[in-house]
Amino acid sequence: MKLLIKPSIIGISTATLWFISRLKFGLFADKADEGLMASGTIAFLFFVYGLMAAFIMAKVWTEWRDMEDAVRNKDEQKFLDLKDQRIPRTLRILLITFSMFIIISFFIAGFQNIIKGAFSLFAVSFMLATVWEILMDLDDYFTGEWNIKMESLPGEWRTKYFKHLKAE
Repeated sequence: MKLLIKPSIIGISTATLWFISRLKFGLFADKADEGLMASGTIAFLFFVYGLMAAFIMAKVWTEWRDMEDAVRNKDEQKFLDLKDQRIPRTLRILLITFSMFIIISFFIAGFQNIIKGAFSLFAVSFMLATVWEILMDLDDYFTGEWNIKMESLPGEWRTKYFKHLKAE
């Protein structure tokens, strides 16, 4: 449940910002550009983002399960191989960049109905933020909603590899 708090805030904020900018400044694409944006730009961005996010999600989930197995089976070498692996910074930046492009594309789309536009912005922002939250949560094995409890680590691992923790 906690994983949905930030995405909800981001979705509501984005929809509100769109609503205000639409009413106050009239920022949106011309009617003639709408079809091209929806079928071309937005579809392409979602396709690329979806492939990238799916690949990263599969990799992170596999590594998380492997770490869980290493702890359960007391496989210290596998544990050491995985302990410090994280999603590379370049891939994080690409995910954020594509997310922003998608949101901006929806932001300037010429929604004729304010309710449908606000809902679209909320839904897209919420979805992108939820994917990000899940990826970041799974990327760190020992913190967050999905985590491997420190108590499940053998005592010698905790003192050896996590010096800031006290030995039991």
